[in-house]
Amino acid sequence: MWVALVDGSDNDHLIIKTAQGFLKNKEPMRLLYVIEVSREFPVDKEITHLTELAENYLETLEENSKNNINADIVQSRSVKSALIALSKDDDVDGIIIGNNNFKDEDFQSMSEIIKKSECNLIFCNAFI
Repeated sequence: MWVALVDGSDNDHLIIKTAQGFLKNKEPMRLLYVIEVSREFPVDKEITHLTELAENYLETLEENSKNNINADIVQSRSVKSALIALSKDDDVDGIIIGNNNFKDEDFQSMSEIIKKSECNLIFCNAFI
């Protein structure tokens, strides 16, 4: 199964379109939304307004999609650590990531994801 990382940015359209090309038969499209939790809170502490934002966004994607969507919200210290952990799941063939999923200065995180991931990666670079 391929997983598309979404974050509410304009780049999500390209990520979802790319993910659709990897769907087999009528399998659901798997979307992942990562909520980054700062170190001042326990990683499992729900940050209500961010959770609601993620849920509303994913619901909108589900309502507007022609595909069956399986969406997950994950809380993590960073997108990087969430993706590396996800890449180790047996059922994950690959992860589709957009250029907006990282801050401009965070190329080191992308490099680390490439080195430590245990699945295929596709980086979508949208010029918006």
